[in-house]
Amino acid sequence: MKLNQLALAILTATGLLVACSDEPKKPEKGTKTEQAAQTATPAGNTAQPGDLAQQAEDRYRANIELMNTAYQKMYGQHTAWLIKQYQASVSDYQRGDNSATATSKLTFQFGLPLFEGADQPLTLTNKDTITYNKELLDKGIVAHIDTQADTEETGKLLKKILKDNLNTSDTNLDSILTGLSNTKTATDLHTDGSVHVIAETAPFQVQEGDDSLDFKGMKQEFRYNSKTFADGVMAMNLTVEPFTFTATDKKDGDSATVAFSPIKVEYAINEDGTLKLNTSPLKSETTAKEGLFIFEVDGIDANGSGVKFDPALMGYLGDIDYNIKNIHVTYNGDQRPFGDITGKSSTRKNSGDNYDARDEMTWNINGATLKRLVPQIPVEPQSLRISASMENFSAASKQAFLESYIALIAGLNAAQKTSAANMVAGDTINTPAAATTAAPAENQTADAATDANAETAASVPATAANAETTASVPATDGNAETTASAAASDINAETVTSVAASAETATASSTQTAADNEKAAAEYEKIAQEKLQTVLQELVKNKTRLSFGLEGTTDSGKASFTSSVGIRADSTATPEAWQQAFDNPKELQELLRNNLDLHAEARINKKLAEKLELVPLIESQGAAFITIDGEDYVAKLDNDNGTLKINGKPLPF
Repeated sequence: MKLNQLALAILTATGLLVACSDEPKKPEKGTKTEQAAQTATPAGNTAQPGDLAQQAEDRYRANIELMNTAYQKMYGQHTAWLIKQYQASVSDYQRGDNSATATSKLTFQFGLPLFEGADQPLTLTNKDTITYNKELLDKGIVAHIDTQADTEETGKLLKKILKDNLNTSDTNLDSILTGLSNTKTATDLHTDGSVHVIAETAPFQVQEGDDSLDFKGMKQEFRYNSKTFADGVMAMNLTVEPFTFTATDKKDGDSATVAFSPIKVEYAINEDGTLKLNTSPLKSETTAKEGLFIFEVDGIDANGSGVKFDPALMGYLGDIDYNIKNIHVTYNGDQRPFGDITGKSSTRKNSGDNYDARDEMTWNINGATLKRLVPQIPVEPQSLRISASMENFSAASKQAFLESYIALIAGLNAAQKTSAANMVAGDTINTPAAATTAAPAENQTADAATDANAETAASVPATAANAETTASVPATDGNAETTASAAASDINAETVTSVAASAETATASSTQTAADNEKAAAEYEKIAQEKLQTVLQELVKNKTRLSFGLEGTTDSGKASFTSSVGIRADSTATPEAWQQAFDNPKELQELLRNNLDLHAEARINKKLAEKLELVPLIESQGAAFITIDGEDYVAKLDNDNGTLKINGKPLPF
């Protein structure tokens, strides 16, 4: 198993485990035990306060249904999402005096063709044990649930994903399933509607040849409340123990071992809209023939306010700041700090029922490190800032863009299958001809064949049929003489006709498959184009403005580029005119020329330009387009009532 296969195997396995657990809760508010008034139960529940068995069942079923409600509210109403089908269900609920058993299932379907078979529904199955008693109730717990993945059913799913797509060996599948069977998930359903889930993955090892994976375990802790979970309010703690994998390239005899240090993550979105995220330091060590490479980050922090999930946008509103602290590398003892990354984002709903969003990221560069690694750089970089914003965009435009992206990926996947099918069809067509060329003359004698070995004898029937198929005929006979005789006598005209017909059928099947895939690719391409057109229509209708900025700071000054484009606020062009223009390039060009508000500016400090040896080029080639503003060279591009101007002068083209 190669390195990427091992990594994907563990990530897939652990991801499925998380999906099998009950899901996230907001921090507990208390431990009240007024169960009858506070326990969330389905409509029509007539259970009395003392009926623990009924209350436990009702609460258990309600928590399963909450997953469906949350998915439907947050993502299910849209077609453009990674998971396009999600359904949690309960069956075979068997009640006892103080405990019950049940089977819970999660059926889902990916929206993107991530792997072969991803377009079909996949089902995860769990075996649940529900415990309820007075002792738990006194602690404010209606029911405690122990969940165990059904390894037989989960094994089928893993085989579908890992074996069919990555050729994962049976040995590795067994190792992963062993780890899954040792996974424990415990859920407490509290009387105040809160839920606490702890999922623990036991250590396991995977070994195939010289490749290996050693996973030391993982613990996930979720908290949420049944009243607010569907609004995206939840908290999570994650601990990933050290894990190591080794991959070997047998072609050149090289191998690499990558070891990850323990990782801890704390994440929470509270009911008041505050967001908290912090991680422990991140560290990986890669050992190869070149030496030891260590990558480290001192941690990641994020804080947010006004954070709230917006179902129409399929994302969170609010303001978030983040910091990736002290990125540094050590190569064979040589320490190389690269600096910090800070960023902020803001997404808000405006008065027009549309949205405004802005993102900004700044890399505070350790210029001394870059200067040392790339000595030919004439300046010392200090920071790089990237910003982007969208003003007054609609949820429909984001929806259409995501749908276009999904269609594009699906189309590329279908096109890839078309190429594969064409290759199969070509091989099927060429095989008989090649075999005929390589075979002996049709009138070759049995004596000649007798002197040959089994492989030579097998070439005789290959003149009329598939070589691989017919080779099996002489191989079944005892000696060479018998083989030759069988080859000469058993391959009659009927056999030849049958094999030829089989080859033709295979060719036709491959050709049909290629044609179907080609048709599907064309249909997906059409959908992608239509959705992109919808995006453009939405942008035009809402007069959405797009802005972009890039600024680099060095010890010798700054360089920057800013741009802003959108339909002018005073534009009177009707939606019908724009719709008509989308089908006529000349009309569209004219509308854009007369209605597009375009501004762009490039600026570089004189001292920096001198250090980069750009001054001769600027003064010789750009004199007509560049002006001087204080200590900067500047070029400005604007659309002035249909005329493109640079530094206020119409462009000569």
